[in-house]
Amino acid sequence: LSRSIRAFATVQYDERRQYVVAPKFSGWIEKLAVNATGDVVTRGQILFEVYSPELNVLQQEWKLAGRSAAASDKLRNLDYPEAEVERLRRGERPRTVSIPSPVAGTVIDKTVVEGARFRAGEALFRIVDTTNMWVMAEVYEQDLAFVKVGDTARVTVNAWPDGAFDGRVTFIYPALGKES
Repeated sequence: LSRSIRAFATVQYDERRQYVVAPKFSGWIEKLAVNATGDVVTRGQILFEVYSPELNVLQQEWKLAGRSAAASDKLRNLDYPEAEVERLRRGERPRTVSIPSPVAGTVIDKTVVEGARFRAGEALFRIVDTTNMWVMAEVYEQDLAFVKVGDTARVTVNAWPDGAFDGRVTFIYPALGKES
């Protein structure tokens, strides 16, 4: 025997698949390659080019130190992109550094524009992987006893009346709402 439970729900981003691009150094956005919220990016795709006096000093230090491990560690600790390290190894001394996307996904928040200054740790982009989404269902109290982790779920959306999405209950919040 089985029992169907109907519930209203919202589709939300998976919290575990959200990423913030917040450089560990200060600088200025010289060129913005991803210009809009909603843009889809791939892992490694250039998001922006940055001019940073701090990085320029470290580049020079790396060169003068004979590419020492200590100088390399300083760059690595600031998440200096590996492609940019390769440019340094070839003898280039770039004025700007291209910052790639750490993940594939959709830009859901972009707080910078070309020419803007940013500080170390400031969130410039928020990117979310939308391959898996959460459906947050509001289950009424009288139905709670019939829902458990592992149960299958079928989600229908008004925008696609002929389609349904199958899922599985993976978590039940330990708190109750007033109405549900």
